[in-house]
Amino acid sequence: MSAYSKRVSVLFHVRNGAAAIEHALTSVLSELSEEDELIVVDDKSVDCTRNVVEGYGDRVTCISNSGSGIVDGLNTGLHHARGMYIARCDADDAWVTDRVSAQIDALESDPDAAACFGAAHRLLRNAFSAAWPWRRFRYRA
Repeated sequence: MSAYSKRVSVLFHVRNGAAAIEHALTSVLSELSEEDELIVVDDKSVDCTRNVVEGYGDRVTCISNSGSGIVDGLNTGLHHARGMYIARCDADDAWVTDRVSAQIDALESDPDAAACFGAAHRLLRNAFSAAWPWRRFRYRA
């Protein structure tokens, strides 16, 4: 039996991200299945971030953190993660369609792969402009 109870654990670290996090959560949740989990580590937000996150109910796990920053927050999220794969997202990010399945396929097709990532686009006033072209990188552990 596997030590993992989920396929993918998506980790968010957020502090005062109420203005953007709803779009990010919606885009990520549209890519996840019942086999996956979404963990948001709220790092002492003073805006209504936690209320926005809790509005998603049991589809999102919200964990309070000490306010020690992104590294500590992500380590807290990793401590709670149950997925075989770990994915990251920031509160002001959005995921493209089929990201999860494409990245899992890439990792599983190369047993030597230790990490997988894709291109990024910068969102400017609701219009995408390419920030980096697609490239293939390989890292061997």
